Amino acid sequence: MPTIPADAPTGNYKFYDQSVTLPHVFAPGQTLDDNVARYLNQAVATSVGNRFGAKIRKAVEELNSKRAADFKAGTYTGPLEDVTNAKGEVKGQRPATATAADLGWDFQAEITAVFTDFEPGVSQRGGGAGGTPSGDPVANEMRRLAGVAVKDLYKAKGIKYKDMLDAKDPANPDQSMYAKHTSAYLEAKGEQLRAIVEAQFAAMKTMESVADADLDLGEAA
Repeated sequence: MPTIPADAPTGNYKFYDQSVTLPHVFAPGQTLDDNVARYLNQAVATSVGNRFGAKIRKAVEELNSKRAADFKAGTYTGPLEDVTNAKGEVKGQRPATATAADLGWDFQAEITAVFTDFEPGVSQRGGGAGGTPSGDPVANEMRRLAGVAVKDLYKAKGIKYKDMLDAKDPANPDQSMYAKHTSAYLEAKGEQLRAIVEAQFAAMKTMESVADADLDLGEAA
């Protein structure tokens, strides 16, 4: 880090449930050295990637919902997957769970559009899969982990994730039951999830001085 000026402004933050202040050592008009420029480019790429991921997750969930609706209406003609019971016996079929590849997108064009719309330092919110993604990578990762935990709870209780993804919340038909359960888990375990994610991000920061171009990945086979 650069030398901290004696008159540097400070910001209030909260880590591991502890309120602290940190100096703000970067200012408008400041010349960037190589390390700072590398860090800022990586931070922008991470934020854009988080938004891109939320966009994909939303589109995949919408495609899964459409498949389920078409299947129920008897108009579905896409790929199928077996429905099995606890003994592994096939009891029927349902639409195959969609993946990003099923969207048929030009992914480079899509992420370029996200990058073009991105404004560093400006929170950009939009309806996402299972919730509302924010410009905060920590919040996005917290929600992702909450979703993983909910899926594990489904598995432990013998509940099919696909069923909860297709089922609508009676109180809010615009969201799935999976989205509702994820939000409830996030509300109940938010502090613990934040501590986990902030620890992960702190560990990642130790690698910031290593540029991708400096890594010797060898020649492709």
